[in-house]
Amino acid sequence: QPAALIERASRTADAVDGPAFALRLDRIGHFGGRTRVLWLGPSAVPGELAALRTRLVGALQDAGVAVDRPADFAPHLTIARGVIRP
Repeated sequence: QPAALIERASRTADAVDGPAFALRLDRIGHFGGRTRVLWLGPSAVPGELAALRTRLVGALQDAGVAVDRPADFAPHLTIARGVIRP
């Protein structure tokens, strides 16, 4: 990506804030395809996290930073990549 775009996205993201929240990682799963990622994620997305994401996507779009698939949201913590069998 062009350095200017990365800098604009970074500055924009730094300006987005929200309250602290608890995130319970109580599910394990995997994404297939080329990356083959094993992950932990929440079975329920806290409202504060959903709101933070909405603010972040809106701020990036307002700053002229394109957001791929803004409707897709799968909060997770990547545990391993290149996993052949989950």
